[in-house]
Amino acid sequence: LEQDAYQIALDHIEPDPRQPRKVFDEAEINGLAESIRQNGLLQPIVVYRTDDPSRYRIIAGERRYRAAKLAGLSAMPCFEMPHDFDQDLVDQLQLVENIQRADLHPLEAAEAIEAYVGRHRLSQREAAERLGKPLSFVAELLAIRKIPTELLTHSGVEKLPKQTLVEIGRAPSG
Repeated sequence: LEQDAYQIALDHIEPDPRQPRKVFDEAEINGLAESIRQNGLLQPIVVYRTDDPSRYRIIAGERRYRAAKLAGLSAMPCFEMPHDFDQDLVDQLQLVENIQRADLHPLEAAEAIEAYVGRHRLSQREAAERLGKPLSFVAELLAIRKIPTELLTHSGVEKLPKQTLVEIGRAPSG
């Protein structure tokens, strides 16, 4: 983005309901909020204007947004995407930002990849190319989405490592 960040009031910013990350580590957000109190917010978030011209939706930076609120800021630095930007890129940008972070849970990543592939009618190879990830990465996450819902609702599933979830998803059903 070749522009300067500018301050936007936090009460004019909203998270994107389609954001791939559903679970936010409260301790991490608290730590980030403390860092913001001590050092300020070092990296702007990326937003776009909604149909309501006074509202902005987050493309990238929801953790920083949550921490800024917790730190008591009333406004934060933002990069605003131009009015004519490709809305189809929003979920791609969010997905790329989130899968680059190692702490995105494999179940969240799998759900996000499946939605992304479906929304854009992509093959696994096309999705991998767009996201800059190996084909095996996309294939493994989509395998996780084959795990029956009744297995996913058991407590403890969220603690299983990615490779175990992939093996469960690839196991023959029946």
